[in-house]
Amino acid sequence: MLPYWFFRYRLGYRPDSMLLRFYRPKVWVPYFILVGLSPIFFVATPEYYTTSVTGHALTLVLFTLGSFLPIMITTQSLLTPRLSVLARSWVTGSVLSALAYGALNITEAFLAWGSLAQVALSLAWFTQVAFWGLAKAVTTLRTGNAWLHIATTHTIHLAEAPAVATTFHLR
Repeated sequence: MLPYWFFRYRLGYRPDSMLLRFYRPKVWVPYFILVGLSPIFFVATPEYYTTSVTGHALTLVLFTLGSFLPIMITTQSLLTPRLSVLARSWVTGSVLSALAYGALNITEAFLAWGSLAQVALSLAWFTQVAFWGLAKAVTTLRTGNAWLHIATTHTIHLAEAPAVATTFHLR
């Protein structure tokens, strides 16, 4: 959240210049619900439906504060629009944003670079992450709304509620 505070209060950026206004909620709220929440039904295990409400609420809070907001503010609200302006093209800005998004995830613990097979698998993973970064950047730039970044891909993490509930002994 430090980048947000710096841009908002130190540099004086307005929320609409950071794509943080939620214009036309009658359109975007149903979109958010349909696109963001429907994938959960495809990845949810039977334990998901028996997890306590407290476990679901804690999952939402943890992922919102620990992943959704920091990544959205940094990549979609601040980085993507500025790369687009610098490149003078929303397409080039989206591609650059995708590469930056992939680079932010390059330190994942399961990536390995010891053998040719590990390098190939790690690069394939990077390409997949960069593709999702591209989808997020295009969604942000074409709609002018950084909040949709959360709806397009991150809500799938809410299916991890059983693991969060187990970790915090909330069954």
